[in-house]
Amino acid sequence: MTNVNKYGFPRSQAKQKPFGGWKTGDIVLLITKKREIYVNRLLATNNPSAFEIRVKGKRIKANPKTNTLIKVFAKDGYSYAFSEV
Repeated sequence: MTNVNKYGFPRSQAKQKPFGGWKTGDIVLLITKKREIYVNRLLATNNPSAFEIRVKGKRIKANPKTNTLIKVFAKDGYSYAFSEV
């Protein structure tokens, strides 16, 4: 929720609180139980057992208790591009 001025326009951007050190937009490395490796941005961090990332158009749920989840870059205002290696 953001603050609004007397005309109803937002005064500032809503502040996002980190959840367990994770924020939406962090770039992470995910290693699943099947040893599949994904690197992309976190989409949702509302629940500690329901992190999501999007890879090639599909959403992948990541549970930090069963999958390895490593933060590569924290969301810092810059836009990073991904390239095929």
